[in-house]
Amino acid sequence: MLGYTVRMTSRTVSDRVQKRKPLVLIGYSLSAASKPFFALTGGWADVFTVQSADRVGKGIRTAPRDALISESVHESKVGHAFGLHRSRWIRLAP
Repeated sequence: MLGYTVRMTSRTVSDRVQKRKPLVLIGYSLSAASKPFFALTGGWADVFTVQSADRVGKGIRTAPRDALISESVHESKVGHAFGLHRSRWIRLAP
């Protein structure tokens, strides 16, 4: 629930400021920085705190990242761009 709330706020900020890349970098950085702390957790409260930080990072980055993807390709290729983003394997055309 926390991630979705942050995502809505991040989307609003991203649309108003029109600076998407800093929000994406902050979101990925927060998620990446929080993950190693899972090894140091000693109880459910610690896990909750670390996971909340990870979810906030995901919430911050998701809407601006999606806007960057959709703005960076031609309108007819938006579906392909999102498909490429979601794919695990990238196949280069011959």
